[in-house]
Amino acid sequence: GRVFVEIPAGKLEPGEDHLETAKRELLEETGYVAADWRRLGLIHNAIGYSDEGIEIWLARGLERREQRLAEGEFLEVFALPLAEAQAMARDGRLSDVKTIVGLLWAQTPPGG
Repeated sequence: GRVFVEIPAGKLEPGEDHLETAKRELLEETGYVAADWRRLGLIHNAIGYSDEGIEIWLARGLERREQRLAEGEFLEVFALPLAEAQAMARDGRLSDVKTIVGLLWAQTPPGG
């Protein structure tokens, strides 16, 4: 019964490259494509019971296209300044671990 704020995310399709997954999920969930992609890193968010690894990517140079949500998927897309999103993480309004790590890494992405 809670609304969560999170960065776009999704599962790899069989044989799909991680960057291709990031591009596909960004378009499907938000309706945006990006001109520039940077891999920020890999997290293992639940090592006690899962071997899942999540790659986090930074997308820049966004261009609006058409959102392609899966059947039954509902979400609201909105933009926030980085500082505001980080404040939401600090005060608990944003609690998704991949999003919090992504916000931290977005401050100083690899390679500038």
